[in-house]
Amino acid sequence: MPRIAVLKKRPDEEFSIGLKFITPDLEDADVIVSAVVNIVPDVPGELVAIGAPVIDVDVVSQYIRGGIHGQDYYVEFKVTTTQGYVFQDAILVKVRSLVV
Repeated sequence: MPRIAVLKKRPDEEFSIGLKFITPDLEDADVIVSAVVNIVPDVPGELVAIGAPVIDVDVVSQYIRGGIHGQDYYVEFKVTTTQGYVFQDAILVKVRSLVV
């Protein structure tokens, strides 16, 4: 699975992260119709996705919260388009406290 970006966050931060799908992935008439987001590793009480992913034309975003200091997580995005293409990408989220 391709890694799109590396993001650092503190355990107490919560915000939206996302991916923009552009040509050549999305052709002119192609539109994102569904998105699924998974967090790996999926450990209760650690980094969590809040709510459903949001699709805004060619951007898919997910609100995230939490995480354990020193742990790395993959936020995996799987999107499907009107033309039946399926794209799977991920953002590596590194959770680090300011003071240990």
